[in-house]
Amino acid sequence: MKRAIFLSFKDRNFQLCACMITAATTHRTNFRRRNFCDSIAHSSLAHSSEYGCPGFRNRFRSIILPGLLVVLACLFQTADPAHAQQITTYADRDSVRIGDTFQVSYVVKGTYDRMFYPDETNFEGDPVVLKVERFRESQAADSLVYTLQHFQNEDLIIPAQAIVLQTGDRDTTLYTNRIPIFFKSSLQDTVSQFRPMKENYAFGSGIGWYALLFVLLLLAAALLWLYVQRRKASTSQEPRIYTESAFEDPLIILKSEIRILRQQTEFHSHEEADRFYVQLGDAIRAYIKRVYLFPALEMTSGEILTELAKQYASSGVIEKTRRVLMEADMVKFAKMTPDDETVESALQAADAFAETVERDDAARLEQMKMEHIETERIKKETFEKEGLT
Repeated sequence: MKRAIFLSFKDRNFQLCACMITAATTHRTNFRRRNFCDSIAHSSLAHSSEYGCPGFRNRFRSIILPGLLVVLACLFQTADPAHAQQITTYADRDSVRIGDTFQVSYVVKGTYDRMFYPDETNFEGDPVVLKVERFRESQAADSLVYTLQHFQNEDLIIPAQAIVLQTGDRDTTLYTNRIPIFFKSSLQDTVSQFRPMKENYAFGSGIGWYALLFVLLLLAAALLWLYVQRRKASTSQEPRIYTESAFEDPLIILKSEIRILRQQTEFHSHEEADRFYVQLGDAIRAYIKRVYLFPALEMTSGEILTELAKQYASSGVIEKTRRVLMEADMVKFAKMTPDDETVESALQAADAFAETVERDDAARLEQMKMEHIETERIKKETFEKEGLT
Protein backbone atom coordinates (compact mmCIF):
# COMPACT_ATOMS: atom_id res chain seq x y z
CA MET A 1 0.00 0.00 0.00
CA LYS A 2 1.42 3.37 -1.04
CA ARG A 3 1.96 5.96 1.66
CA ALA A 4 3.10 9.57 1.35
CA ILE A 5 5.09 11.25 4.14
CA PHE A 6 5.39 15.03 3.87
CA LEU A 7 8.26 16.51 5.86
CA SER A 8 9.93 19.85 5.73
CA PHE A 9 13.74 19.67 5.56
CA LYS A 10 16.40 22.10 4.35
CA ASP A 11 19.57 21.66 2.33
CA ARG A 12 20.67 18.01 2.25
CA ASN A 13 17.87 16.72 4.50
CA PHE A 14 15.35 17.40 1.68
CA GLN A 15 17.13 14.70 -0.37
CA LEU A 16 16.86 12.32 2.58
CA CYS A 17 13.08 12.89 2.61
CA ALA A 18 12.94 11.92 -1.07
CA CYS A 19 14.75 8.71 -0.17
CA MET A 20 12.12 7.91 2.46
CA ILE A 21 9.22 8.46 0.00
CA THR A 22 10.93 6.18 -2.55
CA ALA A 23 11.33 3.47 0.07
CA ALA A 24 7.67 3.80 1.09
CA THR A 25 6.60 3.42 -2.55
CA THR A 26 8.65 0.24 -3.08
CA HIS A 27 7.68 -1.22 0.30
CA ARG A 28 4.85 -3.23 -1.25
CA THR A 29 7.21 -5.47 -3.22
CA ASN A 30 9.87 -5.73 -0.50
CA PHE A 31 7.52 -6.37 2.42
CA ARG A 32 7.91 -10.14 2.58
CA ARG A 33 11.67 -10.10 2.08
CA ARG A 34 12.80 -7.29 4.37
CA ASN A 35 11.52 -5.05 7.13
CA PHE A 36 10.01 -1.67 6.15
CA CYS A 37 12.59 0.17 8.20
CA ASP A 38 15.42 -1.77 6.52
CA SER A 39 14.04 -0.76 3.13
CA ILE A 40 13.99 2.93 4.03
CA ALA A 41 17.42 2.79 5.64
CA HIS A 42 18.93 0.84 2.72
CA SER A 43 17.64 3.33 0.17
CA SER A 44 18.69 6.25 2.33
CA LEU A 45 22.17 4.76 2.87
CA ALA A 46 22.73 4.58 -0.86
CA HIS A 47 21.96 8.26 -1.23
CA SER A 48 23.72 9.32 1.95
CA SER A 49 27.09 8.38 0.54
CA GLU A 50 26.68 11.07 -2.10
CA TYR A 51 26.04 13.79 0.46
CA GLY A 52 28.49 12.69 3.14
CA CYS A 53 25.95 11.11 5.56
CA PRO A 54 27.40 7.77 6.63
CA GLY A 55 25.53 5.74 9.20
CA PHE A 56 22.14 7.19 8.24
CA ARG A 57 20.50 3.78 8.71
CA ASN A 58 21.33 3.69 12.40
CA ARG A 59 20.28 7.31 12.84
CA PHE A 60 16.92 6.65 11.14
CA ARG A 61 16.17 3.64 13.35
CA SER A 62 17.16 5.28 16.60
CA ILE A 63 15.91 8.87 16.18
CA ILE A 64 13.81 9.74 13.11
CA LEU A 65 11.46 6.71 12.93
CA PRO A 66 10.43 6.86 16.65
CA GLY A 67 9.83 10.59 16.25
CA LEU A 68 7.54 10.01 13.26
CA LEU A 69 5.56 7.37 15.15
CA VAL A 70 5.11 9.72 18.13
CA VAL A 71 3.85 12.55 15.86
CA LEU A 72 1.35 10.25 14.11
CA ALA A 73 0.09 8.92 17.47
CA CYS A 74 -0.48 12.47 18.74
CA LEU A 75 -2.39 13.39 15.60
CA PHE A 76 -4.77 10.41 15.99
CA GLN A 77 -5.27 11.05 19.74
CA THR A 78 -6.10 14.76 19.31
CA ALA A 79 -8.68 14.15 16.62
CA ASP A 80 -11.94 15.97 17.52
CA PRO A 81 -14.84 13.52 17.97
CA ALA A 82 -17.29 16.37 17.22
CA HIS A 83 -16.34 16.13 13.53
CA ALA A 84 -18.31 12.89 13.40
CA GLN A 85 -21.47 14.63 14.69
CA GLN A 86 -23.87 16.06 12.14
CA ILE A 87 -27.46 17.33 11.96
CA THR A 88 -29.95 17.10 9.09
CA THR A 89 -33.11 19.20 8.71
CA TYR A 90 -36.39 18.01 7.11
CA ALA A 91 -39.82 19.64 6.55
CA ASP A 92 -42.86 17.65 5.41
CA ARG A 93 -44.10 20.49 3.17
CA ASP A 94 -42.85 23.71 1.61
CA SER A 95 -46.11 25.73 1.53
CA VAL A 96 -49.05 26.12 3.91
CA ARG A 97 -52.42 27.84 4.19
CA ILE A 98 -53.82 29.65 7.23
CA GLY A 99 -54.50 27.11 9.96
CA ASP A 100 -52.46 24.28 8.38
CA THR A 101 -50.28 22.09 10.60
CA PHE A 102 -46.89 20.79 9.44
CA GLN A 103 -43.88 19.00 10.88
CA VAL A 104 -40.19 19.91 11.02
CA SER A 105 -37.69 17.17 11.87
CA TYR A 106 -34.07 17.41 13.01
CA VAL A 107 -31.98 14.21 12.77
CA VAL A 108 -28.81 14.25 14.89
CA LYS A 109 -26.13 11.62 14.24
CA GLY A 110 -23.05 11.10 16.33
CA THR A 111 -21.78 9.89 19.70
CA TYR A 112 -22.65 11.92 22.79
CA ASP A 113 -23.89 11.51 26.38
CA ARG A 114 -26.69 14.11 26.58
CA MET A 115 -28.54 16.38 24.19
CA PHE A 116 -30.18 19.75 24.90
CA TYR A 117 -32.68 20.84 22.21
CA PRO A 118 -35.11 23.79 21.82
CA ASP A 119 -38.64 23.58 23.23
CA GLU A 120 -41.86 25.63 22.75
CA THR A 121 -40.31 28.75 24.30
CA ASN A 122 -37.75 29.03 21.48
CA PHE A 123 -40.55 29.64 18.92
CA GLU A 124 -42.08 33.07 19.48
CA GLY A 125 -45.18 34.32 17.70
CA ASP A 126 -46.00 32.40 14.53
CA PRO A 127 -45.85 29.45 13.86
CA VAL A 128 -47.33 28.01 17.07
CA VAL A 129 -45.69 24.87 18.48
CA LEU A 130 -48.33 22.19 19.14
CA LYS A 131 -46.09 19.27 20.10
CA VAL A 132 -42.40 18.31 20.45
CA GLU A 133 -41.39 14.64 20.18
CA ARG A 134 -38.02 12.91 20.48
CA PHE A 135 -37.28 9.49 19.01
CA ARG A 136 -34.11 7.52 19.80
CA GLU A 137 -33.47 5.59 16.59
CA SER A 138 -30.17 4.06 17.69
CA GLN A 139 -27.22 4.70 19.98
CA ALA A 140 -25.80 7.12 17.40
CA ALA A 141 -28.97 8.79 16.05
CA ASP A 142 -31.73 10.98 17.50
CA SER A 143 -34.81 12.48 15.83
CA LEU A 144 -36.62 15.63 17.00
CA VAL A 145 -40.09 16.16 15.49
CA TYR A 146 -41.85 19.54 15.93
CA THR A 147 -45.55 19.82 15.04
CA LEU A 148 -46.32 23.46 14.13
CA GLN A 149 -49.42 25.42 13.06
CA HIS A 150 -49.39 28.49 10.81
CA PHE A 151 -51.84 31.43 11.26
CA GLN A 152 -50.21 34.18 9.17
CA ASN A 153 -51.07 35.24 5.61
CA GLU A 154 -47.46 35.62 4.48
CA ASP A 155 -44.31 33.58 3.96
CA LEU A 156 -42.29 32.59 7.01
CA ILE A 157 -38.76 31.40 7.74
CA ILE A 158 -38.11 29.06 10.65
CA PRO A 159 -34.80 30.34 12.09
CA ALA A 160 -31.78 28.21 12.81
CA GLN A 161 -31.99 26.41 16.15
CA ALA A 162 -29.08 25.52 18.45
CA ILE A 163 -28.70 21.91 19.64
CA VAL A 164 -26.07 21.24 22.30
CA LEU A 165 -24.40 17.82 22.52
CA GLN A 166 -22.57 16.97 25.75
CA THR A 167 -19.76 14.42 25.74
CA GLY A 168 -18.13 14.02 29.13
CA ASP A 169 -17.24 17.53 30.27
CA ARG A 170 -17.22 18.95 26.75
CA ASP A 171 -20.16 20.69 24.95
CA THR A 172 -20.58 20.90 21.18
CA THR A 173 -23.18 23.25 19.65
CA LEU A 174 -24.72 22.36 16.26
CA TYR A 175 -27.02 24.71 14.34
CA THR A 176 -29.89 23.63 12.12
CA ASN A 177 -30.58 25.08 8.70
CA ARG A 178 -33.11 27.88 8.22
CA ILE A 179 -36.34 26.53 6.68
CA PRO A 180 -38.43 28.74 4.31
CA ILE A 181 -42.17 27.98 4.33
CA PHE A 182 -44.26 29.72 1.66
CA PHE A 183 -47.82 30.97 2.14
CA LYS A 184 -50.41 29.50 -0.23
CA SER A 185 -53.65 31.47 -0.53
CA SER A 186 -57.01 29.68 -0.40
CA LEU A 187 -58.60 32.15 -2.86
CA GLN A 188 -59.15 31.20 -6.48
CA ASP A 189 -56.89 32.75 -9.08
CA THR A 190 -59.77 33.92 -11.25
CA VAL A 191 -61.30 37.37 -10.73
CA SER A 192 -64.45 36.75 -12.72
CA GLN A 193 -66.51 36.56 -9.51
CA PHE A 194 -65.77 40.22 -8.83
CA ARG A 195 -67.11 41.39 -12.16
CA PRO A 196 -70.64 42.87 -12.30
CA MET A 197 -73.38 40.48 -13.39
CA LYS A 198 -74.72 43.05 -15.84
CA GLU A 199 -73.74 46.38 -17.28
CA ASN A 200 -74.22 49.50 -15.22
CA TYR A 201 -77.44 51.29 -16.09
CA ALA A 202 -76.99 54.66 -17.74
CA PHE A 203 -79.71 57.20 -16.93
CA GLY A 204 -81.15 58.92 -19.89
CA SER A 205 -81.63 62.66 -20.09
CA GLY A 206 -85.14 64.08 -19.66
CA ILE A 207 -87.65 64.90 -16.99
CA GLY A 208 -85.93 62.66 -14.42
CA TRP A 209 -83.33 65.31 -13.56
CA TYR A 210 -86.03 67.90 -12.78
CA ALA A 211 -87.88 65.44 -10.54
CA LEU A 212 -84.67 64.68 -8.64
CA LEU A 213 -83.97 68.41 -8.17
CA PHE A 214 -87.50 68.95 -6.87
CA VAL A 215 -87.15 66.17 -4.32
CA LEU A 216 -83.85 67.60 -3.09
CA LEU A 217 -85.43 71.04 -2.62
CA LEU A 218 -88.27 69.52 -0.58
CA LEU A 219 -85.77 67.63 1.59
CA ALA A 220 -83.75 70.81 2.23
CA ALA A 221 -86.90 72.72 3.18
CA ALA A 222 -87.94 69.97 5.62
CA LEU A 223 -84.53 69.97 7.29
CA LEU A 224 -84.60 73.76 7.63
CA TRP A 225 -88.06 73.65 9.25
CA LEU A 226 -86.91 71.00 11.75
CA TYR A 227 -83.87 73.11 12.65
CA VAL A 228 -85.99 76.18 13.31
CA GLN A 229 -88.43 74.22 15.46
CA ARG A 230 -85.67 72.77 17.59
CA ARG A 231 -84.09 76.17 18.11
CA LYS A 232 -87.40 77.52 19.35
CA ALA A 233 -87.89 74.55 21.68
CA SER A 234 -84.37 74.85 23.11
CA THR A 235 -84.87 78.54 24.04
CA SER A 236 -88.14 77.84 25.87
CA GLN A 237 -86.93 74.77 27.80
CA GLU A 238 -85.32 74.73 31.23
CA PRO A 239 -81.49 74.58 31.52
CA ARG A 240 -80.10 71.24 30.49
CA ILE A 241 -78.46 68.91 32.96
CA TYR A 242 -75.35 66.98 31.98
CA THR A 243 -75.72 63.21 32.29
CA GLU A 244 -72.51 61.39 33.00
CA SER A 245 -71.88 58.12 31.20
CA ALA A 246 -71.07 55.11 33.37
CA PHE A 247 -67.70 53.38 33.10
CA GLU A 248 -67.95 50.20 31.04
CA ASP A 249 -65.61 47.72 32.71
CA PRO A 250 -64.04 45.48 30.00
CA LEU A 251 -63.70 42.60 32.48
CA ILE A 252 -67.42 42.68 33.38
CA ILE A 253 -68.33 42.74 29.68
CA LEU A 254 -66.05 39.75 29.01
CA LYS A 255 -67.54 37.67 31.82
CA SER A 256 -71.07 38.52 30.65
CA GLU A 257 -70.31 37.38 27.09
CA ILE A 258 -68.77 34.12 28.33
CA ARG A 259 -71.86 33.53 30.50
CA ILE A 260 -74.12 33.99 27.47
CA LEU A 261 -72.01 31.61 25.38
CA ARG A 262 -72.39 28.90 28.02
CA GLN A 263 -76.09 28.83 27.22
CA GLN A 264 -75.42 28.16 23.50
CA THR A 265 -73.46 24.90 23.61
CA GLU A 266 -75.88 22.68 21.64
CA PHE A 267 -74.90 22.57 17.98
CA HIS A 268 -76.86 20.94 15.15
CA SER A 269 -74.43 21.83 12.36
CA HIS A 270 -70.90 22.96 11.75
CA GLU A 271 -72.12 26.49 10.99
CA GLU A 272 -73.54 26.83 14.52
CA ALA A 273 -70.30 25.54 16.06
CA ASP A 274 -68.26 27.90 13.88
CA ARG A 275 -70.46 30.84 14.98
CA PHE A 276 -69.93 29.87 18.63
CA TYR A 277 -66.13 29.82 18.34
CA VAL A 278 -66.10 33.08 16.36
CA GLN A 279 -68.10 34.77 19.16
CA LEU A 280 -65.77 33.27 21.80
CA GLY A 281 -62.65 34.48 19.99
CA ASP A 282 -64.21 37.93 19.38
CA ALA A 283 -65.01 38.27 23.10
CA ILE A 284 -61.33 37.73 23.96
CA ARG A 285 -60.18 40.04 21.15
CA ALA A 286 -62.66 42.78 22.20
CA TYR A 287 -61.30 42.73 25.75
CA ILE A 288 -57.71 43.01 24.49
CA LYS A 289 -58.73 45.89 22.19
CA ARG A 290 -60.36 47.85 25.05
CA VAL A 291 -57.56 47.29 27.57
CA TYR A 292 -54.38 47.23 25.43
CA LEU A 293 -55.64 49.73 22.83
CA PHE A 294 -54.74 48.00 19.56
CA PRO A 295 -57.09 46.60 16.85
CA ALA A 296 -57.12 42.97 18.01
CA LEU A 297 -60.41 42.24 16.16
CA GLU A 298 -58.67 42.75 12.80
CA MET A 299 -55.49 40.80 13.68
CA THR A 300 -54.53 37.12 13.53
CA SER A 301 -53.72 35.10 16.62
CA GLY A 302 -49.98 35.32 16.01
CA GLU A 303 -50.11 39.10 15.53
CA ILE A 304 -52.09 39.51 18.76
CA LEU A 305 -49.51 37.51 20.76
CA THR A 306 -46.67 39.56 19.28
CA GLU A 307 -48.41 42.85 20.08
CA LEU A 308 -49.20 41.73 23.66
CA ALA A 309 -45.49 41.09 24.21
CA LYS A 310 -44.74 44.61 22.92
CA GLN A 311 -47.34 46.04 25.33
CA TYR A 312 -45.55 44.29 28.25
CA ALA A 313 -48.48 42.03 29.07
CA SER A 314 -47.76 39.41 31.72
CA SER A 315 -46.65 35.91 30.70
CA GLY A 316 -49.85 34.51 32.18
CA VAL A 317 -52.04 36.74 30.00
CA ILE A 318 -50.04 35.83 26.88
CA GLU A 319 -50.20 32.10 27.62
CA LYS A 320 -53.96 32.10 28.35
CA THR A 321 -54.59 34.16 25.21
CA ARG A 322 -52.55 31.68 23.14
CA ARG A 323 -54.55 28.73 24.48
CA VAL A 324 -58.08 30.09 24.02
CA LEU A 325 -57.39 31.54 20.55
CA MET A 326 -55.62 28.34 19.45
CA GLU A 327 -58.59 26.17 20.44
CA ALA A 328 -61.01 28.50 18.66
CA ASP A 329 -58.88 28.63 15.48
CA MET A 330 -58.35 24.86 15.40
CA VAL A 331 -62.10 24.15 15.42
CA LYS A 332 -62.83 26.85 12.84
CA PHE A 333 -60.23 25.63 10.38
CA ALA A 334 -60.79 21.92 11.03
CA LYS A 335 -64.33 22.10 9.53
CA MET A 336 -65.80 19.75 12.13
CA THR A 337 -68.59 19.82 14.73
CA PRO A 338 -66.97 19.65 18.21
CA ASP A 339 -68.25 17.36 20.95
CA ASP A 340 -69.32 18.47 24.42
CA GLU A 341 -65.88 17.83 25.90
CA THR A 342 -64.18 20.07 23.32
CA VAL A 343 -66.72 22.88 23.87
CA GLU A 344 -66.30 22.67 27.66
CA SER A 345 -62.51 22.79 27.27
CA ALA A 346 -62.81 26.01 25.23
CA LEU A 347 -65.12 27.59 27.83
CA GLN A 348 -62.75 26.60 30.64
CA ALA A 349 -59.90 28.22 28.73
CA ALA A 350 -62.00 31.41 28.45
CA ASP A 351 -62.76 31.34 32.20
CA ALA A 352 -59.04 30.87 32.94
CA PHE A 353 -58.30 33.88 30.72
CA ALA A 354 -60.84 35.99 32.63
CA GLU A 355 -59.37 34.97 35.99
CA THR A 356 -55.82 35.75 34.82
CA VAL A 357 -56.61 39.23 33.45
CA GLU A 358 -58.64 40.04 36.57
CA ARG A 359 -55.46 39.47 38.58
CA ASP A 360 -52.71 40.67 36.20
CA ASP A 361 -54.59 43.58 34.56
CA ALA A 362 -56.01 45.05 37.78
CA ALA A 363 -53.72 48.09 37.55
CA ARG A 364 -54.62 48.71 33.89
CA LEU A 365 -58.37 48.47 34.61
CA GLU A 366 -58.09 50.83 37.56
CA GLN A 367 -56.18 53.33 35.42
CA MET A 368 -58.87 53.12 32.71
CA LYS A 369 -61.56 53.83 35.31
CA MET A 370 -59.71 56.87 36.68
CA GLU A 371 -59.15 58.24 33.16
CA HIS A 372 -62.86 57.83 32.41
CA ILE A 373 -63.82 59.76 35.58
CA GLU A 374 -61.40 62.56 34.67
CA THR A 375 -62.73 62.74 31.11
CA GLU A 376 -66.34 62.96 32.33
CA ARG A 377 -65.39 65.73 34.75
CA ILE A 378 -63.86 67.79 31.95
CA LYS A 379 -66.91 67.20 29.72
CA LYS A 380 -69.25 68.30 32.50
CA GLU A 381 -67.28 71.51 33.13
CA THR A 382 -67.29 72.30 29.43
CA PHE A 383 -71.05 71.64 29.20
CA GLU A 384 -71.82 73.89 32.11
CA LYS A 385 -69.67 76.72 30.69
CA GLU A 386 -71.45 76.49 27.35
CA GLY A 387 -74.84 76.57 29.16
CA LEU A 388 -73.97 79.82 30.96
CA THR A 389 -73.03 81.51 27.74
